[in-house]
Amino acid sequence: AKTKSNNPTMSKVSGAQQAAWAAITTKPYADQCKWFLNGFWDEVQGEEAERIWGFCQKFSELDQEKKAAGCWLDEFWSHKFLETLGETLTVIALREKLREIDVDNNKKMGPIEYLMFRYHKSVQQILNAPQGGNKEEMEKAQCMVDDAQTAVTEMCRLLDQAKTRAAEAKAAEAQAKSHEESAVAAESAAKSTAEAAKKAAETARQAAAENQAALEELHKQEKAYQDRVTELEAASKTGGVVQRNK
Repeated sequence: AKTKSNNPTMSKVSGAQQAAWAAITTKPYADQCKWFLNGFWDEVQGEEAERIWGFCQKFSELDQEKKAAGCWLDEFWSHKFLETLGETLTVIALREKLREIDVDNNKKMGPIEYLMFRYHKSVQQILNAPQGGNKEEMEKAQCMVDDAQTAVTEMCRLLDQAKTRAAEAKAAEAQAKSHEESAVAAESAAKSTAEAAKKAAETARQAAAENQAALEELHKQEKAYQDRVTELEAASKTGGVVQRNK
C-alpha cells in the first residue's frame, strides 16, 4: 500500500531490512510480543503490558491451524481480530486499516505489525528494539509470556476435550436411537405375530366347532338309523308269530 513518507508507522520494509524483519515476524505470537515488550518496556509496562498479552492470546485463539505456534493471521482472521477490539468498521474500511498495519504487504498481520501500528513505531525502531535490560523486568515479562502460553494451552486442551465429549454424546445418542428403533420394530413384529396367532387360534376354534357339529350330526343320523333298524326288526318278528298262529 502507498504510504506517506513522513509517517514512520507507515514505512515499508526496505530491502536491507527484509532479512531482519522476517526473522522477527516469523517468530511465534508470544515471541513477537516479547520482542516488543523487551524493546519498549518503559513505555508499556503495567496495565499496557497486560493488554499486549491479551492481544497475544487473542492471536493464538483465532489461528485456526497453528494456534500458539502461529506467527500471523490471514486477512479474514485479521478482520476478526480487529472486530474483537471493537473495530466495527465496514469490510472496505477494515481492509484499508489492514493495509496500514501490514507493512510488508503479505496480506497477513502478525502481533509485531499490530503493536507497531498501535504504538506508532517504525520498522527500524522495531528492528533496533533492545532485547536486554533490567533482569527483574525481563523475568517479569517472561513470567507473563509463560502465563499467557499456559492459558492458551489450557484453553486448547479444554476445547479439544469439549469436542471429544460432544462427539461421544452424539455417538451415544445415535446408538440409543438405533436401539429404540430396533425395540419399536421388535414390538411391532411381536404384535403382528400375536395378532396372526390369535387369528389362527380363532380359525382353529371355528374349525373344531364345525367338526364337532358334523360329528354330532353323524351320531344323530347313526342313532336314527339304528332305531329304524331296531323298529323294523321288531315289526318283522311280530309278523312272523302271527303267521305261525294261523
